[in-house]
Amino acid sequence: MGNPGTFKRGLLLSALSYLGFETYQVISQAAVVHATAKVEEILEQADYLYESGETEKLYQLLTQYKESEDAELLWRLARASRDVAQLSRTSEEEK
Repeated sequence: MGNPGTFKRGLLLSALSYLGFETYQVISQAAVVHATAKVEEILEQADYLYESGETEKLYQLLTQYKESEDAELLWRLARASRDVAQLSRTSEEEK
């Protein structure tokens, strides 16, 4: 059998690796939950602005997220874009 010190170091490294991996998973999952919560907040704010008739403010809010892959955000951005284009004060160039 080999050196007991080498075995202990190997065991310690294995335990630390496992703990590091578990920590990474917890942090990653927390980041996803936080991102989801943020999207929900944006959607609530967007819906409030839409219901209030704040078309331009809604468009400004949602254009910040035009690179998002969230279908709910992009759908609201498309609707807001159409609504801004239909405003009489929107120039032909902006449309």
